[in-house]
Amino acid sequence: KEWQEMNVLPLVQRFYLFAGLGGTLYHCHYDLQPNLHVQLTGRKRFILFPPEDWKHLYPFPVHHDLDRRSMVDLDAPDDVRFPQWSGASGYMVELEAGEALYIPPYWWHHVQSLTPETTSMAMWFFEHFPLSAGVSYGISSRCSDLILMRDIEEFIGKHFPDAPGEEDRTKARPVKAQQVSTFVQWLLPRLGKSTAETAETAE
Repeated sequence: KEWQEMNVLPLVQRFYLFAGLGGTLYHCHYDLQPNLHVQLTGRKRFILFPPEDWKHLYPFPVHHDLDRRSMVDLDAPDDVRFPQWSGASGYMVELEAGEALYIPPYWWHHVQSLTPETTSMAMWFFEHFPLSAGVSYGISSRCSDLILMRDIEEFIGKHFPDAPGEEDRTKARPVKAQQVSTFVQWLLPRLGKSTAETAETAE
């Protein structure tokens, strides 16, 4: 608490309690908030990828209901649909009971339970320092491309009217996602880029 009052750490936003069985899988994704994952019982394996590996992990579009998730199934990757996936450089970490792992914002993580039963707690912090609302916490220059990509998709999406039922911007907007995807596919050849150079677009 003293560190937060001194503006050293952001405030805790929420806690999550996870309970799973052996083999439970959390698909490769990234979070926008700093995350401290504490293993309470059992053992979990984390495969971490840096933010700049987004080009190898083929993220779903921002407006998609699977936003922030990779389209690649790392347990059975499709080399035809995702030919660049093998260029991702992962770091493997196994958490035992009593251990904790800090996951910075925009770092991809693929998580699997390794023991018959596991329980863990995730502590999510706010994205900004408590006394400096304009300063993000834990975000390095390695995140810049991924942040820019999200900002561009959001910017393009604002130029299309909200479809009926998609007024709530905190929820998935499949029509908007398709509109942005179609526009980007139209735009890229005019910028001298081919669609083959970009990530797969979600269906």
